[in-house]
Amino acid sequence: MKAKLKRIIKFLISIIMYYSGMLYLYSRLKTHGTYERKLKILMYHSVLNDNDKLRAELQPGMCVLQSTFEKQVRYLSKKYEVISIEKLFEMVSQKRAPDKSTAVITFDDGWRDNYDYAFPVLMKCNCP
Repeated sequence: MKAKLKRIIKFLISIIMYYSGMLYLYSRLKTHGTYERKLKILMYHSVLNDNDKLRAELQPGMCVLQSTFEKQVRYLSKKYEVISIEKLFEMVSQKRAPDKSTAVITFDDGWRDNYDYAFPVLMKCNCP
């Protein structure tokens, strides 16, 4: 009985993490782009209007809702120094490691929704 309850709780936590976008963010922070173990590079594809929930659910890992993106950016802003890709290139060319935990947010295709929904969040959170 205890083992079954434990499995159910783990399953519920995994569903919550998946649909909140936290699992995606966690996997990005854990596995992508470490430089001296202080740098995380995150790549987003599409940031959607919160009303476009079905499309986001149909393409997990490709799309994130604006409200989820904002939560992720706020988290990054609290835990990391968020820098531009240009600043990262400068650091790498000078063979300098980040002084503290650093994150870079990138977008792979430059879809219109990046400007419409991601850009306002980045400006609100003072992120490049």
